Amino acid sequence: MKFQIILLFSLLLSFSVIAQEVKESEVPAKVVSTFKTKFAPSGKTTWNKKIDVFVASFKEDGQNMLATFATDGTLNETKYEIPGQELPGAIGSYIDNNYKDAKIKSSWQRETPTEPLHYYVTLKKEGVIEAAEFWFDMKGKLIKKNVPDAFIKAVGIVSVKTVVTIHPPTAVNDSFPVKVPSAIVQYWKKDSVNYTATFTKDEMTGFAEFGPDGTWHFTKYTVDAKELPGPIQTDVQAHYKAYSIKYGQLVSEPSKTYQYYYVYAKKEGIGVPSVELYYTMAGKFIKSVFSEEKVINDETEKSIKETNKVNKTTDADSTNEATNSEEVINKRELPTTITNYIKQMYKEYEIKSAVLSTTDAGTFYIVKIKKEGIQTPMKLQFDVKGKFIPEEEIK
Repeated sequence: MKFQIILLFSLLLSFSVIAQEVKESEVPAKVVSTFKTKFAPSGKTTWNKKIDVFVASFKEDGQNMLATFATDGTLNETKYEIPGQELPGAIGSYIDNNYKDAKIKSSWQRETPTEPLHYYVTLKKEGVIEAAEFWFDMKGKLIKKNVPDAFIKAVGIVSVKTVVTIHPPTAVNDSFPVKVPSAIVQYWKKDSVNYTATFTKDEMTGFAEFGPDGTWHFTKYTVDAKELPGPIQTDVQAHYKAYSIKYGQLVSEPSKTYQYYYVYAKKEGIGVPSVELYYTMAGKFIKSVFSEEKVINDETEKSIKETNKVNKTTDADSTNEATNSEEVINKRELPTTITNYIKQMYKEYEIKSAVLSTTDAGTFYIVKIKKEGIQTPMKLQFDVKGKFIPEEEIK
């Protein structure tokens, strides 16, 4: 007990040395000058000195923010506080699936001179001093993480190790890293002829099947129902109300130059038919399959190819496919600054839809709002920080 008290006192003492509140008059003039140039704080600004950097805590447009500066005035980091419940659904699902016993300690949007805007989340576990850190892109995909050993033991996470139940032929072993690079095999299974690897890659679980000669048959990634594209979820709710999605998969096959979504949905009860649904990567419906039919026929394949040609009218469009996209998002996932702005400026309007749009000009929120009695909705555009962009400034 005495040792624990001494340890706690030492930690508190070290923290007070590492982070010390200072007056603005004690902050280098270059730091204060950069701060006032970059930001327009409302209310009081609190300054802390942490070893060789200065951190400003303040509010801007009603949002809590932190800005970190080097002693020469260089802006090193900007963070915008985000309530945990407003994080993208993909982040919430990742935390729920992998760290059920932990709680969100803090959540921010963060950017630095070398890192574009992204989400930074820390998790805390009772009885553990160290927090776990996670970085996600703006769509909620994990970029990297820093999880201390003590935290892992506390939340009961078991380090995953490769488990090989059988030994596939050399040709299969050689083919796997070529078709699924950077993946970690968990185990292999074999049916009467083929070999299937269960693997993990980029925090996702997948399955890849190969023939005994190493021929690749398919790769499938498991997709949580909540993480399926918005148009798919909307279609299921609208046309298959009696069904519930059991699982989804993102599928790749050697005979196709594109991927597609496979969704398995089922009614509750015994002996009730299920339905298999196929969608393009953009979430456009292709076909529904009942009973025992398992294969997409030629007509379906043609439909997929024609749909995938829509956004590939020029070589330039094809080249920019990764940087030009729109993702439907739930209005509850919009930043607080956006919802507050709409409530204040458009009190009689209701948010009808929202998308996260990425183009060569950057990433933006496009929100459609509608007033009762007016048929045509109004479109508003905001930057990723939630700042409104007037129509005359939209490029």
